Amino acid sequence: MVASRPPKMAVSRRIVAAPLARLAGAPGAVRQRLGPLTPADVAEVLGQVYPDPAEVSDDLVAAVWRRTGGNPYRLMELLTIEGGAGPTALARADRPEVPGWVGRADRPG
Repeated sequence: MVASRPPKMAVSRRIVAAPLARLAGAPGAVRQRLGPLTPADVAEVLGQVYPDPAEVSDDLVAAVWRRTGGNPYRLMELLTIEGGAGPTALARADRPEVPGWVGRADRPG
């Protein structure tokens, strides 16, 4: 899965447009514009990243959903930034905020 913001919102349109153009020509690639994810959708993504069901509790899913506001891009960024530290790191509210959004689900997507 590749997530990106629209090119018009990027610091540099080329940074977003070039990789997406390459991926668009890849066999089997499908471009999909996603709306907000439900908690069940977030649980499904987390289940793919952490296949041990014991690691993906309802509390974790709820915390990650709140932290990302259900925004697919934010979910992928959160997984990229903190996912390597294990699933509990995704829900930690005491983590430093990533400029612009992480931990601030009240911000618009």
